[in-house]
Amino acid sequence: NVVYEPIPACNEPTNVAFSNLSSTGVDVSWDAPTAGTAPLSYSIYYSTTNTAPTLTTAPTISGVVSPNFTLTGLTSATQYYIWVRSKCSPTDSSSWSSVKTFTTLCESVTTYPYTQGFNTVGQMPACFVASSLTGSTYNWEVVAADATHGAGAPAEGAAFLRMYYYLAS
Repeated sequence: NVVYEPIPACNEPTNVAFSNLSSTGVDVSWDAPTAGTAPLSYSIYYSTTNTAPTLTTAPTISGVVSPNFTLTGLTSATQYYIWVRSKCSPTDSSSWSSVKTFTTLCESVTTYPYTQGFNTVGQMPACFVASSLTGSTYNWEVVAADATHGAGAPAEGAAFLRMYYYLAS
């Protein structure tokens, strides 16, 4: 089948990029479309889920007049999905751009003493990495706080971080 459609007059931005990433914000930039009607402004839609916006989805931010914008107030250590579209007239907007993703940085520890509850069995909290050297006999794991793992009660939650070692054979 052949489908005939008019060429859209309002084209989506391209090359969405990120810079100056922090724990609570990021600078977003994109290239304006080079064909079709010049955009009057741009709209941004971002989310923590990878569900693409539809043409009728309300943007998170609208009325952006230049091809860059600083997103603020984001949650640290969180993956975000972002789409941008052109607005060429009060009644004409482009499709949303291709999705781009970024993850905000971890927050710095600035208050001491610092404590961390390892509360999800089998999973390290965001911003923590447990690593061992190749061939090492020491390993870290998040385990249930019970008699089997040698703990009576963790400081909080139902799990704790345990380092154990074994003799490699």
